[in-house]
Amino acid sequence: MKSPRIPSVKDYDNVILDCITQQKFLEALELLVIVYQQPIIRFCTGMMGNKEEGEDIGQEVFLAAYYGMPRFKQDSSIRTWLFAIAHYQCLTLQRHL
Repeated sequence: MKSPRIPSVKDYDNVILDCITQQKFLEALELLVIVYQQPIIRFCTGMMGNKEEGEDIGQEVFLAAYYGMPRFKQDSSIRTWLFAIAHYQCLTLQRHL
């Protein structure tokens, strides 16, 4: 008997893209958080050198992604787009410190 296939990140990305295309932004956000919350927090923590700041910026990243969904042109992958937002958010905060 074959065991069920576990969805990959690419599978989730395709569903997220479908949600964005159909303007189901809240559903897309929920999936983004499920799939990318931990990697984004790790990335932000690494850039900021502080776990609390990494977690705070991580929340800002998902908020910015939510508001940016209507403008997402699919020129890049979901992952690339989200990490670009995270990078920008971290740099912006570093400039203000």
